[in-house]
Amino acid sequence: MNPIKKIGVAAAVMSIAVIPLVAQGGFGPGQGRGGPFGPPGPGVPALERLDRELALTDSQKAQIETLLTNQRDAARTTMASMRDAEHALATAVMQVPADDAAVQARASDLAAIQAQLTVARAQIESRIYQLLTPDQQQKAQQWVAQMQQRGGRRGGER
Repeated sequence: MNPIKKIGVAAAVMSIAVIPLVAQGGFGPGQGRGGPFGPPGPGVPALERLDRELALTDSQKAQIETLLTNQRDAARTTMASMRDAEHALATAVMQVPADDAAVQARASDLAAIQAQLTVARAQIESRIYQLLTPDQQQKAQQWVAQMQQRGGRRGGER
C-alpha cells in the first residue's frame, strides 16, 4: 500500500474512531448524541429529555443520574485507552517502511475498544429501560421508532 493510500486509510479509521466519542457524549448528560436514551444534543441534558418524553418519577431520575455518573466514571479509563489506540494507529500508518500487519493490528486494537464503548452504552441504556414502568417502556419504544423513521434525528434537529 502506498503512503498516500495509508494516510487515507488512517484518516478514515480515525474518523470512524470519532463516531463513538460523539455517540457516547462522554457518557454524561447533555454532551452530544447517544443511543435511544442517550443525550439528545448539545445543551439538552439526557435526563431532562427523558423526563420530558416519559414523565419520570423523582426516584427514576435519581437512579438514572446515578447510573450515568457511575458509567461516566467507568468510561474514563476506556476513553484514555481509545486515545492511546488512535495514536498507535496513526504511528503505524506513518511507519517507514510500510508495515501493513502493524496497521491491521492497531486498527483491530482500536476496533476492540470502540466495541467496549458501544457495549457499555447499550448496557446503560438497557439498565435505564429496566427502570421504566411498562407504560414508559411503551412510550420509549414509540419514541425510538419515531427517531428511526426520521433517520435517527430527534425532534427539531437539522
